[in-house]
Amino acid sequence: MSKRTSSSSSGRAQLFVGIAFAVIGALFASFGATAFLRTLEARSWTPTEATVLHAEVVRSRTHSSKGRSSTTYRPAIAYAYEVDGTRYEGDRFAAATFSSSNLDFARRAVEEHPAGSRATVWVDPADPSRSVFSDPHGRLSPVLYLFLLFPLVFVAIGIGLVVGSFRTARVAGTPPPPGPPVLSDGRRTAFLRGLLFTAVWNGFLALMFFVSRIPDGRTDPALYFFFGVFGLVGLVLIAAVLRAAAKIFAPRLELTCGRGFLPRGGESLVAYRLLGGRPGDVLGAKIELVAQRFEIVRQGKNTYSKPIDLLRETVFETDSFRALARGDFRVALPSDAPASARGDDPIRWHFAVALDRPARKPLRDEYPVVVR
Repeated sequence: MSKRTSSSSSGRAQLFVGIAFAVIGALFASFGATAFLRTLEARSWTPTEATVLHAEVVRSRTHSSKGRSSTTYRPAIAYAYEVDGTRYEGDRFAAATFSSSNLDFARRAVEEHPAGSRATVWVDPADPSRSVFSDPHGRLSPVLYLFLLFPLVFVAIGIGLVVGSFRTARVAGTPPPPGPPVLSDGRRTAFLRGLLFTAVWNGFLALMFFVSRIPDGRTDPALYFFFGVFGLVGLVLIAAVLRAAAKIFAPRLELTCGRGFLPRGGESLVAYRLLGGRPGDVLGAKIELVAQRFEIVRQGKNTYSKPIDLLRETVFETDSFRALARGDFRVALPSDAPASARGDDPIRWHFAVALDRPARKPLRDEYPVVVR
């Protein structure tokens, strides 16, 4: 299989996976939206006196493949009511009813409405055979929010994979435009992207925790596992954002390429300046010019891009802070050096920078550059 075919297959696989994520997420979100809209619709129904015919707690037990079992509960209440002299019977407790591990809620609903007692139900004036027992004006079920909002995460992942698949499907050999004069290490971009994703993730989790509070102020025990796992991920994301923020203020080089690109068969002046930190934080620096080709490698069912060095040359090195402060160096490329390319067989160039620090690991950054 050629590299072009492998890359195309990888792009198609990413596209199909993205579509699958988006479709599955949209289906589950549609279920939640239907139940949500049904609850809002019931708020416009007419309150009607009814007689409770039967009330009990229904238990449902499920067994996992590992032999573990869990039990959920829901109130089952049958009732009768009259509209314009016609008798109707119903057994729908709420517009959107879900089983829960909270036995107290189901038991309390049954104890408060024993058989023979009078209660108020809400009846659809357009179709009196449709009714709900519980007050639809109360707080919506937290499970309803889960079914409505959580699938949107899968939709977002699916859309991201689809967009990414189109980006990797660019025509091979298309020459990239000249790069910007200032070569950035992308620290601020990485920080802002991480901050945005972390804010969305933890904001969504905080919203779900808020809406999951049942009327007595407690949280359904079945949701503890959900909040524990995704809350741990949220903490990891916060730690990553803090680390990215610290890198912004750490010492780094800002490289400026005189022409905006490196010419083959000629020289180019590259200027630099040290940003962040204090003079004593940096002892020296090493800058390498690296050219890499990315090949698509398949390992079982997994496909990934493997970088292969075509060239790695040290273009600047010093162990003196004073020498580092001079500000520029020259880069000469032979005429047969491979040009930058995108597509199925990409070739990418970058400056690999390592700043030596006292008694600490070197700070490493990569600065993309275009070779033409």
